[in-house]
Amino acid sequence: MIIHCHINDYSSQHISADYWADHWTERYYNVTMASKEGQQKLRILLFGLQGSGVSSTANTIVGEARFQTGLEFKPVTTYCKREACEVFGRKVEIIDTPGFPNEINVDTVNNAFSSLKLGFEMLAPGPNVFLLILPIQRYSDDSKLMVECLDKYDDIRRHVIVIFTCLDKVEQSLEKTKQDVIASESLRELLQFASGRFVLFNNRITDRNQVKNLLGIAEEVVMKNRSNCIDSRIFNERSAIEMNRIVDGKNETWGAFVLKKFKSKMQHFIN
Repeated sequence: MIIHCHINDYSSQHISADYWADHWTERYYNVTMASKEGQQKLRILLFGLQGSGVSSTANTIVGEARFQTGLEFKPVTTYCKREACEVFGRKVEIIDTPGFPNEINVDTVNNAFSSLKLGFEMLAPGPNVFLLILPIQRYSDDSKLMVECLDKYDDIRRHVIVIFTCLDKVEQSLEKTKQDVIASESLRELLQFASGRFVLFNNRITDRNQVKNLLGIAEEVVMKNRSNCIDSRIFNERSAIEMNRIVDGKNETWGAFVLKKFKSKMQHFIN
C-alpha cells in the first residue's frame, strides 16, 4: 500500500470520452516532441542520500532486480546505470545514480554532482521527473545540505517528487505517518522545495499499486511542466560556485564546533 500527498492541487482540463480514446497522450500532456515514442516516455532520475534505498526504489518501479543493492560499508552504486522498461503500459527510462555522499566535502559533493550531470545526459534530452529518495526516519543535516545544493540548480524543484523509504520500520499507520510528515516543522522546507509532492514508499512489499500511484504523480508533474525536461545545462559554473560555497560554509561551521568542544574539554582537563 502507498499513500501519496499533494499540498498543492493541480487542475486538469476536461476531455470528452471519444477524444480521450484517440488523442489522450497528445492533449493531456501537451507534448511538443516530434515522435510519438518520445511523447509516451517517462524519463525518471533517482537521487538521494547514499544508503537511503535509491537502487531498491528503482528496482521496485521496474518490477525486478536490475539495479545492484546490498548492505555494504561503502556505497553499492558507484556509477550511473540506465534501464528501459514498460510499467503499466507506459514506456519508462530510469537512471540510478551514486547519490549524495556520507562523507561531505567539496570534492565528494562535486563528484556526486558530476555523476548527477552524467545521469541527466544519459536521459537526453533530460529527465522530466526527479525522484529524491530519503529514509522516513532520518532527515539529517546531510539531507538538508543535499536539498540546499540541489536548489542551486535551476528547474530541479519543478520536477521533484520526494520518496520517503523504509516504511517497513515505521510502527504506525500510513495515514498517521502521512499526517506527521505534513505537520512536521523540520520537513517544511523540504516539502516546499518539492511543491508539496511526496510519497510514502515500501520497497519490501510487492504491491504494484504503490508504483501505479507514483506514476500517477509523475504524470501530473509532466503535465504541469508541459512535458518540458530538466536540461543538463543547469550544471554550469555559477551553480557549482554557489553549491561549493554552501559546502564550504557547512564544513567551516562544523570545524568551529569541533574546535570549541575541544577547547572546552582541554580547559576542563587543565582545571
